[in-house]
Amino acid sequence: MSSNSSELPTNTVDTLKLKIKADRIVDCIIFSQRMSKSWKFPSFILEDEQLLSEYFQPAQEEFLSLTFDERRQIVEWYEQLGQEIVPLYDGEFAEDALHGSPNRCNMVTLHEQDAILYGQVVRDFMRKVFAATVSEEDKERVELMFLSDPKLLQSTIEANTKRSR
Repeated sequence: MSSNSSELPTNTVDTLKLKIKADRIVDCIIFSQRMSKSWKFPSFILEDEQLLSEYFQPAQEEFLSLTFDERRQIVEWYEQLGQEIVPLYDGEFAEDALHGSPNRCNMVTLHEQDAILYGQVVRDFMRKVFAATVSEEDKERVELMFLSDPKLLQSTIEANTKRSR
């Protein structure tokens, strides 16, 4: 699937990757978590399939449906995930950030780089941030506004986190 494709993934591995990438970007927005360039799972997690599957929320169901070899490929992919997604939102790697500097998560850049991933980020953001605070109808209206205007989402993030582009 190309990054500028307008089609949603149709296979389990691509669906899992989309969900995981979006979830990690939303964590960047909400919790100011920077991604590392590389991260290795501890051996005790790799040896416990249930514990390992917990790392792949919200795509745990997809992860558990994979073959053993596919799971290992996903683990290897995940350990390098930061290198794939940080450039998509013009972020900084944890290793390169200055202590105390604000985290960068540019949603306009993400939308330009990968519109499908941006859409998934918006849906995850709405689910996590507006979980029970507004009606479903109002949540859908806000979601549609963010989907159609990445600058609006960016300004909303900046206003609520005191962070700049």
